[in-house]
Amino acid sequence: MDGVAAAATGSGPATVVLLNDSGNSVCGWLPLTDALLERQLKVVIFAYRSTAADNEPEAVRDALAVADGARSGNHYALIGASLGGRVVIEAAATRPPGLAGIVSLSGERTIQNYRDIPPDARKVTSPALYVGAKDDFATQGERQQRQLHEAMRGKPNILPQRDGLAQGMDLINPDGPDGKAVNSRILDFVEQQLPS
Repeated sequence: MDGVAAAATGSGPATVVLLNDSGNSVCGWLPLTDALLERQLKVVIFAYRSTAADNEPEAVRDALAVADGARSGNHYALIGASLGGRVVIEAAATRPPGLAGIVSLSGERTIQNYRDIPPDARKVTSPALYVGAKDDFATQGERQQRQLHEAMRGKPNILPQRDGLAQGMDLINPDGPDGKAVNSRILDFVEQQLPS
């Protein structure tokens, strides 16, 4: 898509699109990307044109366009961290064709000058996995995590919460205290939602 830098790897029958945090770097996804490729899934990464609050609707449109272009008619899942964890919820609220499920890692309900997204969360009917840390400063600990989880209406709708302060991509760091367990949970969820 014009203006969006995206790259795909793997050639599986289903696609997973990874949505960055506000740092807009793809490097934190590398351990999860390797694990997804081992499970024969196609993986797509891209960079937002901007991570500013005013451009969040554009990030949602770009994520959906990248996913639609990469999926080649097959189903796909969206996995996002922090800002990306918000964007996957907003994208799922539009009920796009082919979306099989979303994973939000520390997606904030609202933060700084970003808008409050419960109205979007209430429109989500796709399967959802929200992973958060109980002491995450950006989500007011468990508070915003529970609010978003309870607003979404897909089945399944799962909220595993980890101990500690990990936020966004830190949750999937394999060297972190729960990184391997979180990655395993994500992989299992994605495989269950995506048709083989």
